[in-house]
Amino acid sequence: MRDGDHVAFIEVRYRGRSRFGDAASSVTLKNSKNCALRATVFANVSQMGEPSLSV
Repeated sequence: MRDGDHVAFIEVRYRGRSRFGDAASSVTLKNSKNCALRATVFANVSQMGEPSLSV
């Protein structure tokens, strides 16, 4: 998603039941690192330069 000069990578998480916690609790360090890697690859392929990442 693009907002002016910013590009956001959004991962939608949903859990139908709260037995194992809510959707936010399902996000792990591995998920965050994968998202950061995808953002870096996108920036390099799009020739946007080195991204400033915020997770």
